[in-house]
Amino acid sequence: MARKPIAETKPLHFAGRPHRLIAVEVGRGGVRYGTPHGRAILVYNGGRHTLTVTVHARGITPGPHAAHIHLGSCMSQGPVEYMLKDLVANRHGAIVHAVRVFTGVMSPIPAHGWYLNIHQGNSGDILSNGQPTIFFRPVLCANVK
Repeated sequence: MARKPIAETKPLHFAGRPHRLIAVEVGRGGVRYGTPHGRAILVYNGGRHTLTVTVHARGITPGPHAAHIHLGSCMSQGPVEYMLKDLVANRHGAIVHAVRVFTGVMSPIPAHGWYLNIHQGNSGDILSNGQPTIFFRPVLCANVK
């Protein structure tokens, strides 16, 4: 397991000088997918009692990734409020227009207190015996405002 890279940073040169570290997603075959980035749109429909989450992201290793809306913030993480069906990055490392709809949502999106994160692994491998694995690592996180 330790031989399969998940992420790496650029090489460091010139000892003694500080260098900015930038995470770059790397696939099992050594393919670099870039720096993870993306956006999410959350829309609440009070008449239909639905919450719609649309995600676009790039720089993610291909395959399924667990994603959740949690209570708290990226800096002060809390329990899962909404568990999204795994988001799937294509062979180019992109999650393109992934839409998830939750029904029976009776309260609108709060002004603060929610965050969305996308994990390195899928829903089946982020936990083992109830404990986080290396695949639990959030690749992207954003506070919902």
